[in-house]
Amino acid sequence: MTWIPLPVTGFRSPVSDPQPPCRRKEEILNLRNRVVASAFIGLFSFLLFAYLWWGRFEYYGGAILAVTYLGTAGAVLASHLFFRDSLRDMGLRLDNLSQALRQAWLPTLLLAAAIFVWGLQAGRFQPGLDQIPLIYIPWAALQQYILQAFLLRRFQTLTASCRVSVAAAAALFALYHLPNLPLMLASLCGALVWCRLFTRTPNLPVLALSHALLGLLLSGFFKFDGLDQFRVGKGGYPYTIYGDGVQVAAGYDALGQPVIVTLPGLDRSSASHVRVHRPDGTLLHDWIAFPGLGYSGNLAVGELGFGPGDEIAVAPGPGVRNPPHVRIFSLSGEQLGELRLPGFAGYGAWVSVSRGHVIATPGPGPQRSATVFELDPQGRQQQRWDLGDLGLYNSIRAQIFPPPTEAGEQERQLVLWPTYISVNPARVHFFDLGGKPIASWTAFNNDYGMNLAPIRLDRQAFGLVAAPGPVEGHGVHIRVFDLQGDELSGFIAHQEEPVCGATVAAVDLDGDQQDEIVLGGGNCPGVPSDVRILNQQGELLHRWRR
Repeated sequence: MTWIPLPVTGFRSPVSDPQPPCRRKEEILNLRNRVVASAFIGLFSFLLFAYLWWGRFEYYGGAILAVTYLGTAGAVLASHLFFRDSLRDMGLRLDNLSQALRQAWLPTLLLAAAIFVWGLQAGRFQPGLDQIPLIYIPWAALQQYILQAFLLRRFQTLTASCRVSVAAAAALFALYHLPNLPLMLASLCGALVWCRLFTRTPNLPVLALSHALLGLLLSGFFKFDGLDQFRVGKGGYPYTIYGDGVQVAAGYDALGQPVIVTLPGLDRSSASHVRVHRPDGTLLHDWIAFPGLGYSGNLAVGELGFGPGDEIAVAPGPGVRNPPHVRIFSLSGEQLGELRLPGFAGYGAWVSVSRGHVIATPGPGPQRSATVFELDPQGRQQQRWDLGDLGLYNSIRAQIFPPPTEAGEQERQLVLWPTYISVNPARVHFFDLGGKPIASWTAFNNDYGMNLAPIRLDRQAFGLVAAPGPVEGHGVHIRVFDLQGDELSGFIAHQEEPVCGATVAAVDLDGDQQDEIVLGGGNCPGVPSDVRILNQQGELLHRWRR
C-alpha cells in the first residue's frame, strides 16, 4: 500500500502564530499615519537628546529630567493610543514564551560567548557584578520596551519592509548612545538581533533577559575600560553645588593693613556682590562685579601693579551663559581692567593672583580640560598649560607659588586642585612651569573637590591650607600642609549645623610673618554667610556675618 501525503490545512499552533507579519495587515501605510509616527519618533528623540546634551548641565537639571521623563513617556503612550497597539503587538505576552526562548537562546549564547572570549583575551574583568543585576534587569526591560514596542512598531508604520524597519530602529537606538562609539557599536549589534527576533516572535520578557545577560557581561569586562562607564551624551559631570555660604579672599590695602574680601555662594540668584571688610567685619566698600549675571562669582586678591596695595580679580560663577572673563578692581571698587580667556565660552572662570599676574582656569563646564592661563594685568597671555587627564572632571583650579621669601627665590611650581564636582577627589597636583608632573597627594578622603590657599608658615616658608569641598555633611576640617604634602596641623574649625566644608584664604593679621586662616561657610543651601578667622592652631580670633 502506498501512502499518499495529504496537505494539512487550517492548522494553528495552540501557543502562537508560527510567523507573525512585520505589522498588522490593517495598518495601512497612508500619509497621515506616517506623519504621526514620524512626529512621535521625532518628539521622543528630541527630548532625549536635549536632556543628554544640554538639560542635565543646567541649574534646573532635576526639573528638566522630570520633564524629559514625562514627555518621553507621554509620547510613547500617545503613540500606543493613536495606533491602537495591543499588548500582544507590544510583546507583553507569555503565550509565545517557549517559542521566543527557542529562537533567542542561540543568538544570545553566541553573542555572550563572543563577549566572554574577547573579555578574557583583553584581561579586563571587573569584579562586583553582584551589585548590578537588580538594577540592570529592569533597565534592560525598559530599553527593550522602547526599542521594540515603540521605535520598531513606529518604523513598521513608516515602511512595509521588515529589514528597513529593523535597521532604522536599531540605528536610532545606537544613536541614542552618542558619542560613546564602542557602546554605540555594541548597541547596534544587539538591537539588530533583538529587533529581528521580535519581528519573528514578539515577546519582550525574553528579549529583556537576553539584553540583561549581554549587558552584564559587557559591564563585567568593559564598563570601566572600553565602554567609558556606559556614559552617553555630552561629556562631563554636572556642577550641582549651589546654595548659600560665603566665599573669601584676603590681602592688604595701601597701608599694608589686612582686608577680607567676600562674595556670596554660587547660587543662580546670587549677584556678584563684592564686599571688602576689615578683619573684625567692618564693611569698607561693596559693588556688583558683573551686573545682570547670576551665580555670584569667584575671586582672588593680590598685587597686580595698578597702585599701592592689592587688587581684586573677579570672574563670573558657573552659569551656563556666564562668560569666562576676569575683571580687576581696586579695593574701593574701581574697575581697572578686564581679561578674557581665549577659546572658551560659558561657565565663568576660577581665578588666583600670583607674582603680579592673574592665573585663570575655565569654569567647571562639561568637557572642560585641565587648562590653565597665566595673564598679565592687561590681558596678554604669558603662558598656557594644557595638562591632559588628571582624573579630575570639568576643569580645575590653579595657583603658582611659592611667593618669594626673605630666604630668597624658590623654584616656582604650578599647583592644581579640583572643582566642586561629585566625582572629583580632594587631591593636589604639582607641576613644574614646563607642565611636567612633580608630585600628587590626597588632602582629604572625600569627593566633591576641595578648597586650597597658600599660607605663610613663618618668615621663610609657605605651605597650603585646605578644606573639604562644599557638600552637605563634609565637616569643617582644616588641614595645613607643607609643599611636600606633609600635614603640619589639622583641626575641626566648628561643628555648627549645617556643616558643608568651607572656603579658605590666609592673611597676616598682626605682622608676625605667620598667616592666620580665613574661613567662609561652604556653598550649600541654608549655610549662613559667616566668616571666621583663626590662627594656625585653630583658635578663633574673629567671627562675623557677611
